[in-house]
Amino acid sequence: MRRAPTLLMILSSLAVALCLFACESQPDYATCELDEEVTNQGICAGKGTGAESCVVEQHPHCPEISGKSACLSYFDSPAFCSRGCQVDSDCPGQDACCWEFSDTAKYCVPAPLAVCAH
Repeated sequence: MRRAPTLLMILSSLAVALCLFACESQPDYATCELDEEVTNQGICAGKGTGAESCVVEQHPHCPEISGKSACLSYFDSPAFCSRGCQVDSDCPGQDACCWEFSDTAKYCVPAPLAVCAH
């Protein structure tokens, strides 16, 4: 009779350990790739100006965090994973900004890239 609770406890512990190992989170603002094919599926602004910014939502290198996630290039910066935001405090990291990409889309940009209006 005592085997069932013990077996259940072992299986539960194993499930928790597997999830902790498999559910490892990606660091904030991890790098992602924006090649020409992927960029064509997103939205870019400032093409040819030397200050191009691109956003590709649901990028395969960027996990869904909370709300929308995207691969973002901020004024020709190397591309990084970001998330949607409404205000600066929605963004992880000290001095990060909620940057308005368009009238309908805002994304987190980390310091030192971000030029925040604080």
